Amino acid sequence: MKLQDIFPAADQLKLIKGAESDLLKRRQKGMVGFVVGISAAVIQIGFAAVSSDYARRFGQALQALAHLQLRSLITNPEAIGLLVIVACFGVWFTLRWTSVLAKESKEPFTYTFWIEPFEPIVGTPGDRLQLIAEDRLHLLNHDLMQRVRERIRRLSLLNAEKELSETARSYLTSHVQVRGSYTVREDRDGEWILQIISRIRIGPPGKPETMAHPVKVALTDGGSGEAERVLTADKYHQLLEHVYSRVASEIYKQIRDDVKTKSEMFPSSYLRAVALYHEAFDFERSNTIDAYALAIEFYRQAKRYFDTRIFGWLPRIFARVNWLPLWRLSKASLMAEANTRIGFARSLIYRRIISSFSSRRQYPLFEIPAELDRIISILALLEKRMDRTFRARDYVPSGADEPRALSAGDQ
Repeated sequence: MKLQDIFPAADQLKLIKGAESDLLKRRQKGMVGFVVGISAAVIQIGFAAVSSDYARRFGQALQALAHLQLRSLITNPEAIGLLVIVACFGVWFTLRWTSVLAKESKEPFTYTFWIEPFEPIVGTPGDRLQLIAEDRLHLLNHDLMQRVRERIRRLSLLNAEKELSETARSYLTSHVQVRGSYTVREDRDGEWILQIISRIRIGPPGKPETMAHPVKVALTDGGSGEAERVLTADKYHQLLEHVYSRVASEIYKQIRDDVKTKSEMFPSSYLRAVALYHEAFDFERSNTIDAYALAIEFYRQAKRYFDTRIFGWLPRIFARVNWLPLWRLSKASLMAEANTRIGFARSLIYRRIISSFSSRRQYPLFEIPAELDRIISILALLEKRMDRTFRARDYVPSGADEPRALSAGDQ
């Protein structure tokens, strides 16, 4: 690891947007504060140990702690001071790495993107065929950018080649670059087809690219002879949707791998679970089979973090304690877990529905009943703890003397 990876420069951080930028800034400030604080503490302890008999008494306190001699610890000022320091550090660590980062965990990672013009493969098909209305393909990258921006809202436009220097481009860790080529060729049956090949990269120049599955569309006979074919408007829009589907699927796969790495920047299992939940919810909005599959994967990983938390049982206990601060903590944790399981079940259902429309594999829904049982148990626990003044049957509208009865529509 290089020093610039731990302490990135200001111009580097400007190229990183959203939650990732906030996490890197907090890591930078936290590292500086940690080093300064530890250095000052070591210097003060050194002076105190030299000027007094503190080292010997501190050693006695450690021996008493090792032998569980609680009475000696209570009467030893050094032991009390040590416990105070440990408690203060624990409180600082908890606030610094959990509640402060809770906001960042609720925001999906954002990316920039740019789509280069699709270029024809030189020398094909030569003089064997003339493609009429080939100029429609000059708008392919613009139409793709419009669809990607409208349907994948976490992506924002950035022409890195023109707007950034070569040095700045090397720090684009969250930039999606798409380029491609096209050609007219004959298939095995001798029919002329138009083939589009797309390549996607996430990161700075030099990172490996992923090739999307080629898109092929049959061309319309030009009517003037065997050496002419026409790319009609209908064929072009059909081609555009196919290319977008392949490009979006590859972008989501690249983002999936990138998000898995960046989610590890959160220090606790709870924050990682919340971050993955919001990533999965963002994937759901694309309403495609591949997006639902990736959302299910993130929901499943978020559920795993909720299930494997060291203190995951505490929220259920705190929910039964009649103290407002503990209630708020437990409510946020339990609601996050319930929302994750609801999103997981919802994505399973929607993926199966869309798969039936597109003649793709329909996955079974055997996981949903168990998830619904967990969801109901969590929500029932929260409902029991809620104050009756917040329940619908006790709702009194403004200016009314008596509680209103629920109508059939309300029920």
